[in-house]
Amino acid sequence: ARANSMIAWTEYREIGAMHAHLTVHAKPEPCARGVIDIETQAAARIAMSQGLTQHQGDKWLAEAIAMRDRLPRVGQQLRAGTITARQFRLIVGRTELIDDHDWTAQVDAAIADILAARGGAGTWSGRRLGDMVDRVIFRHDPDAVRRRHEKAKQARSAWILPGADGMATVGATMTAQNAAIAYHAVLALAGLVCPNDTRSREARSSDALFALLTGTAFE
Repeated sequence: ARANSMIAWTEYREIGAMHAHLTVHAKPEPCARGVIDIETQAAARIAMSQGLTQHQGDKWLAEAIAMRDRLPRVGQQLRAGTITARQFRLIVGRTELIDDHDWTAQVDAAIADILAARGGAGTWSGRRLGDMVDRVIFRHDPDAVRRRHEKAKQARSAWILPGADGMATVGATMTAQNAAIAYHAVLALAGLVCPNDTRSREARSSDALFALLTGTAFE
């Protein structure tokens, strides 16, 4: 696990160095839709070298820049294996609105010190880690946590992913309250079948969701 964390840190470091090099030496490239900026060029190189989509390349680049510019000391905890790459990505997401503040370095230092003092990656569940980061930010800017929530709320969406054997997955992001209400409604409808229904609980839930979304009868 520590080796994987070290590898992730190395990858982020090299991506950050590539972005810095392009920023100094490269120029925006013209294309049919306008001009390709430096960030897009860097993300495209990541995507092409790793067999990723452009969106995945953008995300990886953003995380690398965050480690280089916003969270260098937290990055050192990734290098040391105190946290995993997944945990580092969670911290990046929770701190994305603190850039350009004069207390950004203090937040980075405070989070890193807590991580170093409280043991390895297994100490932190996702929720506990997120709460800790929020508390650190709250001490410097009480409104920052609220602004991040509003930004996440504005980014809510729905999507469909094609699967194998004629199946697909439909999903959506929404507030936690709305998600709980929606899921409870699905389970409530799925539980109304007779005891002799041969479908599994999961299959009944899928059919119940379809009935709710389309307004058709659940039989």
